Amino acid sequence: MSLSERPNDAAIAALLDDLLIDPQEAETPEQVGGWQLAEKLGEGGFGIVWRATQQTPAPREAAVKLIKPGIDSEEVLARFQREQQVLARLADDPGIARVFEAGLTADERPYLVMELVRGVTVTEFCTQQKLSLPDRIALLRQICASLHHAHQNGVIHRDLKPSNLLVATDGSRPQVKIIDFGIARALSHEGQRQLTWITRQQRLVGTPGWMAPEQTRLDGITDVRTDIHALGILLYEFIAGRAPFAATLSIQEKLRQIREYTPQPPSQLTAHRHAAELDWITLRCLEKDPARRYASVQALDDDLRRWQEGLPVTARPPTTAYLLGRWLHRHRGLAAALLLILLATLAGTAAALWQRREAERQLQASLRLQELLLSGLDHSLTTIAGMRPHGYAAVRPLLGPLLDEEIEVPPAMRLKLLEAAAAAAENAGDIENARRARQQATQLRGKEAGS
Repeated sequence: MSLSERPNDAAIAALLDDLLIDPQEAETPEQVGGWQLAEKLGEGGFGIVWRATQQTPAPREAAVKLIKPGIDSEEVLARFQREQQVLARLADDPGIARVFEAGLTADERPYLVMELVRGVTVTEFCTQQKLSLPDRIALLRQICASLHHAHQNGVIHRDLKPSNLLVATDGSRPQVKIIDFGIARALSHEGQRQLTWITRQQRLVGTPGWMAPEQTRLDGITDVRTDIHALGILLYEFIAGRAPFAATLSIQEKLRQIREYTPQPPSQLTAHRHAAELDWITLRCLEKDPARRYASVQALDDDLRRWQEGLPVTARPPTTAYLLGRWLHRHRGLAAALLLILLATLAGTAAALWQRREAERQLQASLRLQELLLSGLDHSLTTIAGMRPHGYAAVRPLLGPLLDEEIEVPPAMRLKLLEAAAAAAENAGDIENARRARQQATQLRGKEAGS
């Protein structure tokens, strides 16, 4: 498959299933280096973590991560070595598990000896201790501080989830420890080459349900904003008590949800009262487009601090235009059909408006012509009133329609015409029409005065 081809969800799910298949069990050594393996703590797709003890130079405990037998491919070995290098670079941060040593077992399986974090996952700790929302935000800010340190040292985690965020309680205050940098990526040219190699081998990195949208595509480019998306999922769970994406879905449905589904604000899933700003912060972290997320973990931490201090936050609800754009992107077929309907409607409306304007134009032209003709009639009547009687014969045929009100004329113009007609009829000896014209003029003048 070329990088330009996008696999369907079923193909992606199959790739993830391949990563989760356990290899055939082999005999586990009792001792690794100078460490005695005592208890199996956990197991992932590539390695097994053991609690181990060491007696010299002083008794102490540690966590030993050992690659599973049968999957020590070039890629896995490179990832294991990269995790060792990453942890060594981040050893001075109290929120990141330290690495003590690394080496090979007798059968040449790589191992890492790391700080043993005695504690539970961050979500279990919140539930067990019944932490308030402000206390949960304080834990999240601890994670932000350590993750910012990793990013400043050129490392992104890419698999942040509760099982990789353990709360140690052996100190004066709870301390979240970030573990398992097995699929971390260096923010450098070398790291980019490694990412490209993994892509060509058709591998997806991350945990379904905690992936960012760009991680669900084989050609997706990950950066610090990928970790910010995971922090958004964690913040959502801190507020709502559950993750934004359903845990019971199949892998392909989870991947589709991550790419397309915009979760509802977490406050709508809980009776806990809190400021709306936390909804805005959470949903900004969970934006599908990385460019719309926080640009850095430091920016997210600053907004969380502002919320704690009651200050305005930089996150804002999405605009109507943006929500409409997202809807059109998800429903492109329906949007195209609606667009055709809209265009047809606009075309019909434009045609109707043009016809209406054309009719109004013709009406105005007719009214102007009528006004011109009536003005000519008024001038003729006024002129004839001062002429000899035989000139009256030219306009007498118009008096009947005027007096019988067959000609629609504005009241002011009609009054003027009636007065001119009365004078012309009197001058010509047409007493009857003169009387009628005078009578109608008097009635119209009274009606106008009354109104």
